[in-house]
Amino acid sequence: MCTALYHIGSANTSKSKGRWELLLHNGNDVGEGGTTSNLNIFGYGINGMSRSVDIYDSTLANVPSVSLIQVDFGEDIGDLIKMRIEIDGNGEKPDYFLDYVEMKDIDTDERIEINVNSWLKWESKEKGAQAFRELVIFRGSPDTLPYYQGYLEALKKFFM
Repeated sequence: MCTALYHIGSANTSKSKGRWELLLHNGNDVGEGGTTSNLNIFGYGINGMSRSVDIYDSTLANVPSVSLIQVDFGEDIGDLIKMRIEIDGNGEKPDYFLDYVEMKDIDTDERIEINVNSWLKWESKEKGAQAFRELVIFRGSPDTLPYYQGYLEALKKFFM
């Protein structure tokens, strides 16, 4: 399960160009979770999707550590609403433990922190194991969430 923290007041009125700085906090409390895998990072916006592939930094293998990654999803995808981080299974230690991600929009200074606290496992037979995590970008304002208006009708049945 992922939880997120949005730094209110951190964003300004500048328009995002889709350039993000990510601080990946690698490894768990007992020093496990370093990886030799490359990362593929996908950005999903309100208008489309973009990706950065084959990202590797030596700090990913030596945990606990923090890796600074810069991605450019471009302006065409619109406001970022979801990010997917996946491993490609490269090397001797393909599995990866991602503790949390600090995100900063380089253009607007918007800051978001998402707790992941999960393993990304390559070709694991464990129930629920997956080689990716999808992170929802929650901004905390009503205009970022879809609004539905409707009516709920409830029926009661009485049994005698």
